[in-house]
Amino acid sequence: VASLQDSSISTSTGFSYWSPPSVTSARFQGSGNVISLTFDQPTDQGGMGTSSSCSAILPSLLGLGAASPPSCTWISSSQVSILLGQGATVIPGNSIRVVNVRTLNGISHKSNSQAVISVPNVPTPPAVELYAPQKIDACSQLVIQTSSASSRPLTYQWSCLNDNSLNATLSLLPTSASIVTFDPSSTSLKTGVTYMIALVVTDFMGISSTQQVISVERVQSPIPQIKMTPSSPMQLQPNQDVLVTVSAEYS
Repeated sequence: VASLQDSSISTSTGFSYWSPPSVTSARFQGSGNVISLTFDQPTDQGGMGTSSSCSAILPSLLGLGAASPPSCTWISSSQVSILLGQGATVIPGNSIRVVNVRTLNGISHKSNSQAVISVPNVPTPPAVELYAPQKIDACSQLVIQTSSASSRPLTYQWSCLNDNSLNATLSLLPTSASIVTFDPSSTSLKTGVTYMIALVVTDFMGISSTQQVISVERVQSPIPQIKMTPSSPMQLQPNQDVLVTVSAEYS
């Protein structure tokens, strides 16, 4: 600062400017149940203390959980973890905005920054299992069932590895088809042929499972069907007795 009357008279001072924290990374973790936010500097954690309410730092919770709200946990002063609620619909490419976060010393203005959410650095591929009988007779229905532990709907891509005709039929199934059924009258399965039926599932982040394959043969001779009573699944209490009966019958 210089004097207007005498320019030879001046003084100076120093000051520090503390810029508001900014989100430098927003990324899904693992199988997509968690989003990790990283800031460019240590923060005051939005003054959350021991609270896990995301509304303290996120102005919008849209897409982060419909049936139940998300929860936010600070891993460090510069990283917060968002556990998505049930019914979350947020996907990679969506943006997330963070407010009310100051520098660690609390001097800066409140943050108002956003980042685009990306896929995990090390994704966890979805897992799926196939269930079907190894053999069916000409009068039996074939049902191929699947089991997965994904928190969101998967897309299903069915194929047959050793029969072009069946492969063409399976390729027409909707991507939501988690169960495949062939009636006894179906011409897709011929007797005396062992079919290698394969499945790949893909999650909402575009990450695919390893290919699962199951072998099914249609035979001409009748095959007895085993039935158990009570049927599975069943719930039992500790030390509870249960009587299981098994019967065999032809279709």
